[in-house]
Amino acid sequence: MKKILLISAGLALSMSAMAQTEFTCAADTWIRQSNTTFTGGGSDKTEVRMDALKNDAGEATGEYAYFVALYGFNYQLPAGKKVQQATLRLVTERWKGSDVSVYGYTNNFDEASACWDTEGSYVQSALLNGEVTHFSPAGQRNKGFTTNDEIGEDYREIGAWTNEINVTNYLKSIPATANRVNFLLAPTVTDNVNQNCFYTKECTGAINGNDASLNFTQAEVMPVLYVTFADDTESSLDTLAPLADTFVRSSAATNNYATNAEMEVYTWNNDGEMIYFVGLMNFELPAELLSDNYELTGASLKLVTTQCKGDRNMGIYNFGSFAENANWEGIGTQVLAAIGTTPAATFSVVGQGNKALNGKDEIGDDYANLDAWTNNIDLTEMVKAAIAEKSSSLSFAIAKTEVQTNNNAVKFATKETEGVTGLKADGTTFTFPAADIAPQLVVAYAKVDNGGDDNGDNGDDNGDDNGDNGDDNGDDDAVETVVIDLSAPVEYFNLNGVKVVNPDKGIYLVRQGNTVKKVVL
Repeated sequence: MKKILLISAGLALSMSAMAQTEFTCAADTWIRQSNTTFTGGGSDKTEVRMDALKNDAGEATGEYAYFVALYGFNYQLPAGKKVQQATLRLVTERWKGSDVSVYGYTNNFDEASACWDTEGSYVQSALLNGEVTHFSPAGQRNKGFTTNDEIGEDYREIGAWTNEINVTNYLKSIPATANRVNFLLAPTVTDNVNQNCFYTKECTGAINGNDASLNFTQAEVMPVLYVTFADDTESSLDTLAPLADTFVRSSAATNNYATNAEMEVYTWNNDGEMIYFVGLMNFELPAELLSDNYELTGASLKLVTTQCKGDRNMGIYNFGSFAENANWEGIGTQVLAAIGTTPAATFSVVGQGNKALNGKDEIGDDYANLDAWTNNIDLTEMVKAAIAEKSSSLSFAIAKTEVQTNNNAVKFATKETEGVTGLKADGTTFTFPAADIAPQLVVAYAKVDNGGDDNGDNGDDNGDDNGDNGDDNGDDDAVETVVIDLSAPVEYFNLNGVKVVNPDKGIYLVRQGNTVKKVVL
């Protein structure tokens, strides 16, 4: 049994197990700026669009009015907890227009009486405050599910119509005493007349008018707010999933790869023509990091290689916001500008050379484990720079730093992965599940001591902190020797929050169960 020395002087990071809570919809409706007394309360769907206004002769005036949707959810922050992740689930009834913007909404509206006359001022205030996020509705474009429209084979499952909308930072920003959370859905553009509709809590189920065998249950279409809570401690180690990840390629400029399970990355000189495959990723940073009360202590990006062919040297470049369904035609110029700068971070891709985890290539015994394909990339300085600019997200491009003479691509798993299976030389297989290979950004941060107590009362400071060396040595710097049985599940992290598989001598954060402490090996 190996023994380690635990230093337990209030330095522990909280890594408490998290559980997801489901909050039901308390009220939902839609209202119209062009009919100020209209209320959509009790409808089985809401409608979001811009209404083209006409004069008395029926002619378009060139002006538009809002159709907006309101959704409210019962909510309570448990004592001693904080919001870790929040997702708003809405199911599309039809998508015939533009993107939809999501705003926080301050008024606890009554769906039975809400109309533009009662809610218009709150709507305008929300629009001025700025959106929480925006999304392209899921579903088959220019089709309505609960209509006589013929639905394509790719859209016969509930997942094809389900929107999972990240609202984490907004949930973190609302008062701890709130008992309801409200959202406003409005069109992203200001001149759109097409319908975007979403199911409400009043919908008892959805049946396609063209094919009655194609139907969804009430539980499947019900609006839901999912929130994951964590213990509210002074220090945190958060594992973040990407908001968006994809890649763009210059050789197929109009294609998008938003739903691909892998992103391809390489730069290829094809007889004088440069071919670019560039990955894109975006993470929403914890709201605490934008506060003066917290400081970042480390950030690490985990990317799992699924194919390692060609040059291994990669650069991570600052990049502006992007839509997950972006293509080279739309953002290629910005991509080239970004990868023409000095990378914010670099890394050498791990994994067996010239092999892919596709169930076809034979993988050596030394590479039949997840660690052999996992890239842990220090992004501490990159995240610090984003925080200094008061950016709530981290967005970047991934590209090869050297030009290849062939089209051997490196590939990484995306959040859409369903897992991979590798083939060994003896014919046996091994599997890396989706949860283990999806991209993650781990950020460690701690509460800052702003000196409210230490500097404000010099008498106490000198009397307690400096004057009583016996107490200082006995309490603050006490070292407790504890024997840990390493046959129990134990995980090690360096001080930057990066997981360490085989720790050597040094100082680490060790997690066992729900407890994390700083250790000296």
